[in-house]
Amino acid sequence: FAQLPAGEVDRLLAQANRAELQKLVLRHLINARVPFETFKGAVTSAPTLGGEGVELNGDQPPTIGGAPVIQADVMATNGVVHVLGWVIPAPAPAPAS
Repeated sequence: FAQLPAGEVDRLLAQANRAELQKLVLRHLINARVPFETFKGAVTSAPTLGGEGVELNGDQPPTIGGAPVIQADVMATNGVVHVLGWVIPAPAPAPAS
């Protein structure tokens, strides 16, 4: 989150923007243990708790949602953390038909 533009974290923490902050955080959470080994050398996707799909790219260098994986497989008692180089951006809006 330190990579966000100056003032963005303060903006997101404002009460009026709590829904936006929640959506941003939930874009980074998958309701399953997904160690790097499960997508190493492959490209797949997984649903996030925010309801969006996120791409898991196990090629070199590995990325999640387009963000580089700085450190994979930090084991926690309630899951697996992959440290990312930046915040996963919101998906692009669907093209108008």
